[in-house]
Amino acid sequence: MSRFLRKDSAQTAGSSWIERPFARRMIWSVVPAMVVVGALWMALGGDDGLLERHVLKQRLMSMGERVSQLEAENDEIRQQIRRLREEPAAVKRAVATQILAADAGSTIYRFSDGEGQAAANNP
Repeated sequence: MSRFLRKDSAQTAGSSWIERPFARRMIWSVVPAMVVVGALWMALGGDDGLLERHVLKQRLMSMGERVSQLEAENDEIRQQIRRLREEPAAVKRAVATQILAADAGSTIYRFSDGEGQAAANNP
């Protein structure tokens, strides 16, 4: 019985590396630590990790805001189209502002952005 429990120096010198106490300690302490570090790395920085999900969530939010802006612009353009179809005065107003054209005999008044007013006020 004692021969199974006790190893003499001749047996330990020729034993495999896995049977040595230091190697056993390394395997049971380093390998699980490496597995835990690897799992954390994959959870945080992997393709589907938390950091990537955060970036995708931010992009989704910014795209949602952009969609809302575009929908508001589309609604405004739809209202302009409706007014142009239903109101003849709106068509005349659009022609006058876009290409500076008016009916014969009409007078067009143009106002500057304030540059002429500043010069007129300071003689």
